[in-house]
Amino acid sequence: MSRILPLITAALGLLALLVPSAARPEDSPCVHTAAVFYSTDSVNLAARLHAAPSNCADYYISLIPGSDNRTPRNGVAATIRANGPQFHAMQEVRLRPWGIWVQQTGNTWYQAGVTARTLMATAGANYDITGGDTWAINEVGTPSSVDMAEAVFNGDGTARQDFQDFVRGLYTGEPGMPPAPGLVFVADPTQITTDLGGYKDGLRRWFRDDAFWGDMSQYVRFWAQETYADSRNWGVPGSSLADRAAHLNDYFQHAERLVDVDPEVSSAARTFLAAAYTPVANAAYRWPAPGEIGFGSTDLSVPQMQNFIATQMYALRSSPAAARFGFAWVPNGTPNATLRDSLAQSIRNSETDPAGACGVAFALCDSSVDRAFFTEAWKTFTDATPPVVVPELSGPLGQNDWYVGDVTVSWGVSDPESTFTTSGCETTIVHTDTAGTTFICSATSLGGETTASVTVKRDTTAPVVSVPGDLAGDATSPDGATVDYSVSADDPSAVVTCDSESGSVFPIGTTTVHCEAIDPAGNIGTETFAVHVRGADEQIPRLGDSVVAADLGHGLTTALLAKLDAAAQALASGERACPHLDAFVTLVRNAERAHHIESSVAGAFVDAATRAARVAVC
Repeated sequence: MSRILPLITAALGLLALLVPSAARPEDSPCVHTAAVFYSTDSVNLAARLHAAPSNCADYYISLIPGSDNRTPRNGVAATIRANGPQFHAMQEVRLRPWGIWVQQTGNTWYQAGVTARTLMATAGANYDITGGDTWAINEVGTPSSVDMAEAVFNGDGTARQDFQDFVRGLYTGEPGMPPAPGLVFVADPTQITTDLGGYKDGLRRWFRDDAFWGDMSQYVRFWAQETYADSRNWGVPGSSLADRAAHLNDYFQHAERLVDVDPEVSSAARTFLAAAYTPVANAAYRWPAPGEIGFGSTDLSVPQMQNFIATQMYALRSSPAAARFGFAWVPNGTPNATLRDSLAQSIRNSETDPAGACGVAFALCDSSVDRAFFTEAWKTFTDATPPVVVPELSGPLGQNDWYVGDVTVSWGVSDPESTFTTSGCETTIVHTDTAGTTFICSATSLGGETTASVTVKRDTTAPVVSVPGDLAGDATSPDGATVDYSVSADDPSAVVTCDSESGSVFPIGTTTVHCEAIDPAGNIGTETFAVHVRGADEQIPRLGDSVVAADLGHGLTTALLAKLDAAAQALASGERACPHLDAFVTLVRNAERAHHIESSVAGAFVDAATRAARVAVC
């Protein structure tokens, strides 16, 4: 129960702020608007808004702190409220001086928030929280001149948790104080910036922080994006009002649009920004061209500035920001009363129709600025992610990702969030063999660029196998003979194998050797050759032929052949041939000693006869 009561109290306090406080006609066609202002001329601005009030607006006006940059100035909040129940003061709370206070005092950021809120409750400050007054932090985001602002954006160190604690302290204040949901001003690049990739990626990372956005949804009513438009991106000569408004809204709505389309965004961020996102337009005058940070350029004549304000109002009223928007009113020098009136009147005159801001025949939205141009980069925030590019290959696939026929290379490119252009994504057919041809496809949409590549390997040619001619040799044992040979393929990457390996023992008789070569694609080339191993039955007649060829004389030749014929007949009849072969060897050796046979010839005859005997298993 102790936790429920504070929640009920907080909810009632928030409802009090959400309900418009001014009485309005029941039949009014206008939609209630919360108009927030960052201002250094707050009292005068409130007076002019009061002079031309919109019945459908509540005005929230920031007040700069006193000389120490922390303490509210006495009585100013009451002066703002004196313009009527539609007017609410917001104490500007600056991060840098409160950061110094934390360092110097050793207090926490939560205690800093509580202290800042307590200062608003002092008698001189005159803030009325229950009447709609609140606080406005200046600022978080990037780029910014405040270190903590960028640290919160980037998620550096404890910056986000410190900021969450600070906001919680401002919301709760001291025990017994009513809850005060406030405003946070959020910095971003100037409108003329064209390189927004880093900023966009940073926003996406920030929007994924569920805990941060969950806290913001509890303690913050207005997330006021400082989209201070630049006149050089507005007054393009010859452009239509629709074009000008569209480009302004590209800038005004960029963060909320990104949240809407980014699938990785925290649900807490999406819910919070849908209820709190408040683009703040530019009525600051007269400011020169800014650098990386600052107000957009308003180096214009007063009539041009009136047109610039009116066109921004038309754009805001024509967008989802119609219920919440704001302006910066920060005079550079002496405030211009005419422009204060123009700002007030543009809000009032557009309360039922955006065109009311532009006056008769849209005359107040029709000025031009020399050398003005549109910046298209902000359109990229309607698309959070780059295109998806997927290579698609079709064709007969072999082994190891090689294709063994024609290959069709095409690309699947998609981006449901925006249109895209492509380069190198044409369909291509690979007709010829290649060890690796790479194809590259790039696609660009508002979400960025994606480049994909694929390498195609095609080989349709089987390797050619080179084998020796048919081989023959004498057996050296009853098992046969060891045969060495060499085979190769014309493709050095092919693997060559044979069913009877070189260096193995081949049996007596004829063996057909089958060889094949397989390349990495799986193409197969084959070839065969024969290996004939002669047994004793063939070796003995061949030895006889050698005896005849030796021309040893009729008597010796006849005697040697008789021994071999006897051995052959015995072998053929299944008898032992060895005695006859032994007799042949003895006769050869005797003839050698008698010098009837040369030693080399005799040695060859003996080796052949001995080999035949070994094969015949004598």
